Amino acid sequence: MMNNKTYENEAEPVGAEKLIIKISDFKQRLGLWYSLLSQRILPVLLYFIPINVVLEQTYLRINRIYPNNFINSTFLTVTWMIALLLFVAAVILVPKLATIIEFVFGAAFLFYALRYNLLTNILGYSLLIGLVVFLLIKLVFLVFEIIRLVAFAGDEKNNIERDESGRVVRVVGEEVFFTQEETATDNKPKTDDDVVFAQSESYLAADNKAPTADNDFFFG
Repeated sequence: MMNNKTYENEAEPVGAEKLIIKISDFKQRLGLWYSLLSQRILPVLLYFIPINVVLEQTYLRINRIYPNNFINSTFLTVTWMIALLLFVAAVILVPKLATIIEFVFGAAFLFYALRYNLLTNILGYSLLIGLVVFLLIKLVFLVFEIIRLVAFAGDEKNNIERDESGRVVRVVGEEVFFTQEETATDNKPKTDDDVVFAQSESYLAADNKAPTADNDFFFG
């Protein structure tokens, strides 16, 4: 089988591809700082308090509408710990789901904090600034992923392969030719050499005559 392949390692990217490649190269240069610190450790640290605040404010609204004794401080603490564990699991195992959780809880925290003036000290203001910066950067990378999907949407149809940065590494042609495999008997070499195996010397000494051929070999 012959496959017509054209390698285009030196293909010059144009338009959105240049931006995609630059951002991808930047993320790769960051290495563990991006994959471990910004995607794993930093979200857990930033959302440790906001998750508690969002749950508490939500429970207070529920109590005002439907007064009950079930939602109390113990219930808040237990649900907060469960929510944190689920969030950590999502950050490690399902980053895309974690991104949705980050935007939902982040937006809810910003709404409650600014609407009801919950920020009263330096820790609260620092948390607010850090969360806003984190969500803005997250939004930029989310838009970048959308642009990447749109720009490279036709790669599979056009048989284009790219590396992690988005550079074209191979363009596979459409034409594929199949050749029939030669059978073992097509080009079998012909020879007049015969090999004859005899059971014993007495068999050869008898009247039985061995077949004659060019270049005979006899094994006793």
